[in-house]
Amino acid sequence: MENQIEISNLSDVESLLHRLRKGEEFTVENLNINFVNVVNFKIYGDPERYNGTIPASLAQGMCEFQTELYKAYTLVKHGTDNLKHLTKKDREELEIIFKVEPGCTDLIVAIKDVIDSFGIAFERSTQGMTGTEKAICLVLISLLLTGAWLVKSHLKNKHEKGMKQLELDEAKEDNNSENERMRILKDGIVEALSASSATPAARDISEGIQNHAANAVVGVLKGVSDADKVEFNGLAKVELDHKDIKEMIQNPREKMTNSELTVEVEIEGIKKTPEKLTVTCRKVGEDYSFPAYVLTEFFDKEETDLLYDAMKESDTTKIFGDYKIRSGIIELAMISRISK
Repeated sequence: MENQIEISNLSDVESLLHRLRKGEEFTVENLNINFVNVVNFKIYGDPERYNGTIPASLAQGMCEFQTELYKAYTLVKHGTDNLKHLTKKDREELEIIFKVEPGCTDLIVAIKDVIDSFGIAFERSTQGMTGTEKAICLVLISLLLTGAWLVKSHLKNKHEKGMKQLELDEAKEDNNSENERMRILKDGIVEALSASSATPAARDISEGIQNHAANAVVGVLKGVSDADKVEFNGLAKVELDHKDIKEMIQNPREKMTNSELTVEVEIEGIKKTPEKLTVTCRKVGEDYSFPAYVLTEFFDKEETDLLYDAMKESDTTKIFGDYKIRSGIIELAMISRISK
C-alpha cells in the first residue's frame, strides 16, 4: 500500500506525533506497527511454585489478562465493553496463546497478532472517530501492551517539555532512558486524544483502553502477588520487585493528584441542572478540555454569570478550586470561586 508508515520503534512514534501536530492526517490502513512479536513476564519466587509451572492463582490471572483484552477489543469494535457483543469469531481472533519456559515461570505472549486484530477492529468500526484518531489509538494500545503501562515516571512535565528534559539528561542509564521516553510518548498520544478538537468517541476509547490494558497486566500480577520479582520484556524492559508488584496491584494506573489551583480558562459549553453547572473548560494555552463542576447553591448569580459572559464573548475567566490531575492533564475540577 502506498504511503505506508512504519512504526517499529519509539523514534517512529515520535515522528508520528510530530506529523500529527503539523496537521497531517493518516489512517489505520497507513500504519504498519511492528514493535515486538512477543512480550514475556518472567516470574521469580518459591521454586515449588515458579519453576516452569503455573499455580492456580496465576492461571486465574492469565484468564483476567485475556478477559480485559476482550473488553478493550469489544469497546473498540462495538463502542461498549459489554462482552455479550463479542462474537465467536472475535474471540478466535483475539485468543492469547501463553507459552511457558522452565527455570523460572516465563510466560511468553504472542502480542503481534493481538495488535493486528485491534487494527482490524479499528478499521471496521469506532464510528464517530476520525481516521487519524483511530490510527493514534491503535499506536496507544500497542505501546500499552508492550510495556508503557508498567513504566512509572518521575518526570511530571507534559509531553514536549518532557522530551526536551530527557534529551538534556544524558546521564540516564540507556534502558531507563528509553522507558522514560516511551512513557512520555504515550502521554503525548493521550494528550492528543484529550484535545478540545478530539471527538467524544476518541476520548472515551482512549480512557477505556488505558483502563483495560492496566487491568490486563494487573490480572497477571495479582496471580503472582507472592513472587520475589517479575521481569517484563517487550518494547519496554521493566523489573518489578515484591514491593513494586504490590503497589501496581493497589494502583493500576498512575495516581490522580489533587491540587488547589486558580486556572485561567476558556468556556466551551455549560450544562445546567437544578443542583449544579457542568462547565466544559479549556485551559489557556492548552489543547484539551475538562469538566468543571459548580454547585450553584454556593454561588451568587453574579459569579456564575461570569461563566456565561466568558462563553458568549469568547473571553477567559479564572476559576479556583480542587483540580484532579493525572500525568499532567487536568481530568476534572470542583470549583469554589470564579473571577474575571
